Amino acid sequence: MMGRRVSFPEYVDWLADVRKLGALGFAAIADESRRTGQTVEKIRENAVEILKTMAHNFGLGSTRAFGYAVIKVMEQIFDSIYINPEQVRRVRELCKTESVVFMPSHRSYLDFLLLSLFCFDYEIPLPAIAAAMDFANSWFMSEVLRRSGAFYIRRAIGEDHLYWAILSEYVQTHLVHSDRPVEFFVEGTRSRTGKSLHPKYGMLHMVLEPYLRGKVYDIVVVPVTTNYDKRLEEMIYAYELLGFPKPKESTSGLFKARNFLKKRCGRCFVTFGEPISMRTHFGMYYVELHTEMFLPTARPPGQNFTLGLVDFPVEKEGNVDRQIMERSIARLLLTTFANQMMHSIYDVAYVAAVVLGMNMIDISQLEYQYRYIQKLMHREFIYVPGEESESFRNALGRLEKAKIIHYIAKVHNAESPSSIRLSFLSTEPIKNVSQTLKSQRILEGGQNLLNRSAALQLVRDLSPLTGRTVTLSESKL
Repeated sequence: MMGRRVSFPEYVDWLADVRKLGALGFAAIADESRRTGQTVEKIRENAVEILKTMAHNFGLGSTRAFGYAVIKVMEQIFDSIYINPEQVRRVRELCKTESVVFMPSHRSYLDFLLLSLFCFDYEIPLPAIAAAMDFANSWFMSEVLRRSGAFYIRRAIGEDHLYWAILSEYVQTHLVHSDRPVEFFVEGTRSRTGKSLHPKYGMLHMVLEPYLRGKVYDIVVVPVTTNYDKRLEEMIYAYELLGFPKPKESTSGLFKARNFLKKRCGRCFVTFGEPISMRTHFGMYYVELHTEMFLPTARPPGQNFTLGLVDFPVEKEGNVDRQIMERSIARLLLTTFANQMMHSIYDVAYVAAVVLGMNMIDISQLEYQYRYIQKLMHREFIYVPGEESESFRNALGRLEKAKIIHYIAKVHNAESPSSIRLSFLSTEPIKNVSQTLKSQRILEGGQNLLNRSAALQLVRDLSPLTGRTVTLSESKL
């Protein structure tokens, strides 16, 4: 009725709240204001600056132009690029109905360029790519990547609660609204050695939170691996491993590195893995809170010890001879190729090390020692928690199929002609553990951080696995 004010107690004027609080009026700003004592307006200004620095500014025209340049570069450096098209088409269909997260391996700067290129070619929405702030310092390339879908994040957030809240909200908004997939590298940085790095869980926590909080029905993670016959940055990696500083990402550095584009890198294989549904995955690990979460677990002897890093002994300081440097670079480059294969045989190597050291061992003892080594090396090689038995059976089956070991009445023996093959499969890091514990005194501030009895126990435990007899007195530790 005209002239009568009508109240709606069950409604709230959303637009009035926006006018009052601003576009960034969410709870994190108020929390940060209480925590730091700064005004809400000041915190909001900081939040706006963070968001401006972080956010991508996707534009199809810029992406087309950049994609054309990328294709020309790929034609220049690669002989061929292989991809599994059926799996890519399956991912395209998933993007129509699900929130998708691409989780590629990280060996080179070319990884995210190739993934975006294939998404564009197969009509998959281009992903929002989590890129390090290193690129943001390049005045030209930073804007090109930003317009191609890259958003910039800090490598370390620390105790900056406001930054964490803004980044989480920004990433999760893409997933909740399903406007485009999200892409991030779970390793956090490029692997210089060719081995997969231990995963970083910060971004993984962010992308899974919408599902765990019920904001989306499901999130599908698509693992992608990219393998190269020869990596474009292999010489740079070798120098970095020898202690040279990492070159800064800049536009001038990009133009100075034009000679790299004349290199031939052979073939490239991009494999889209089996999509992993979080709804299905977490359904497999249903936890009964009152019966399973508070069960006590015994700590095996020998695990309660601490190791610290010490300086490597150097006879004298000075410049390294050029010939020694060149030989070291060649060795590092060859090691990189070997490292790429180690993840395929590490489980077999564990079994080989145990069988070689004991020659004959009961199947239950063999699995026990296998699990022990797996826990010992968990930072060196990635394994799936909860699937240790399956991994052990698979490794055992591969050795039996290759006729390297044979099974007799619950006992495994090594075939006589196969001892050399077992020795080859035994990993050097396992053999070197006892020597490391023998030769190094770990000191920090005059205090010995290595528990002597625990170290002795560990050396004795490792002796049958390494095939060596170790005698060690406590006074030598």
